[in-house]
Amino acid sequence: MTEAGFWALSAQAESSSITRSRLGQLAKLANDFDKAERILKAALKTKNPSAYLGKVIKNLKTETESPLSILRSEEPEIVLQARLHGWPVRRLTRSNGEPGWYVAGSLVDQRGVDVGA
Repeated sequence: MTEAGFWALSAQAESSSITRSRLGQLAKLANDFDKAERILKAALKTKNPSAYLGKVIKNLKTETESPLSILRSEEPEIVLQARLHGWPVRRLTRSNGEPGWYVAGSLVDQRGVDVGA
């Protein structure tokens, strides 16, 4: 189908309490009218189409977010990069009370500087 096919479902969607702005949000996040149309058709078959579509949109937003934006921003860059690569990271409080992280066998401080083991 096409964009026209997706928007042709708007009357049925509106009768199921799905607003046109919600449809636009779905189309933007799906980034493909065929995909958006399949999602919308599936939603319209459910008991509560509006809630179903809301959850799908939430999941699509999560998928499109940058991995760095999901991670805690108070961590040093080396820790963020280690998490992105799947390396084990362990947070701790150092003897001086400052935060520290074990990354790949090294202890780093808030600035990301190796401060020993």
